[in-house]
Amino acid sequence: MGNWGKAFVYSGVIIGGAYAMMKLTVPTPEQLYERLPEEMKQEVIKNKTEREKKHQLLMETIQKNVNSDRPVWDVQGFEPATKDKDSA
Repeated sequence: MGNWGKAFVYSGVIIGGAYAMMKLTVPTPEQLYERLPEEMKQEVIKNKTEREKKHQLLMETIQKNVNSDRPVWDVQGFEPATKDKDSA
């Protein structure tokens, strides 16, 4: 086996070993959630519902802008970005 063959085999072993170690040591989101204290679980649930509401609002705004005939830089539903006079 030539040098290229050895390089591919060794690379595959290293990558495969690293992937196996990652799968064995990194917890899934469900496992991580189960390890949290009860008060942190409640906070996660609260934050999740807030994130879902914000995401839904964002998707609705994007959908409105997709269906409009206005130019892409004239976005509806968002405040226009302005430069601060003090930052210049």
